[in-house]
Amino acid sequence: MWNLKVPAKVKIHIWRCLHNAIPCRSILVNRHVRNLSHCPFCTEGAEETHMLFKCVRSQLVWKALGIAADINFASHTDRAGSAAIEFIL
Repeated sequence: MWNLKVPAKVKIHIWRCLHNAIPCRSILVNRHVRNLSHCPFCTEGAEETHMLFKCVRSQLVWKALGIAADINFASHTDRAGSAAIEFIL
């Protein structure tokens, strides 16, 4: 991942996604900062990987890109999302 020819901020964001270091609602709840941990778009599931791979809105993006089936398979294989991010890369 670190050898990709993309801006450093993209590499850092990917690394933070893989290590659950993005301050999304569910992480903030664990730190007692907020009290809502559900997805802000569909209110189903925790926000972390759900929002990137399983939410209705993200599924529309993956369908538009033509990789929805692959993303669904990868996210079912690895619940943390690293398999899906690896596939995208």
